[in-house]
Amino acid sequence: MDSKAREIDGSQFREVVLENRKQPVMVDFYAEWCGPCRLMSPVIDRLAGEWSDRVEIVKVNTDKAGEICRELGVQALPTVMIFWAGETIARLVGFRGEDGLRRDLKRAEEICAKYSGSSDSPESGHREGAD
Repeated sequence: MDSKAREIDGSQFREVVLENRKQPVMVDFYAEWCGPCRLMSPVIDRLAGEWSDRVEIVKVNTDKAGEICRELGVQALPTVMIFWAGETIARLVGFRGEDGLRRDLKRAEEICAKYSGSSDSPESGHREGAD
């Protein structure tokens, strides 16, 4: 599948990421000057195409969205965060390679499946994360 991760800015973050209740959202926080971010970009785009029916994958340029990055504590690049029902379920710092990102997506999918249709959801304060 030939698809790319959608670029969003700070003004879209709440609607696209935090208010999404349909599926998990993976956010790639990057900067154009970051070498590892440039290496990871085609991997993120490939995963966006492959996982489009299960996970929304978006990119946020940290140089253009400083406020949201400060609010979320993004201090190193690249940082990937996975959200479900408005809550962070994983924070991944550094380029983990394509296989690592695939494992993280599968783990996030398992967490979301666990909480789907349950009153014991991330929104109720029962969060899990990955290091």
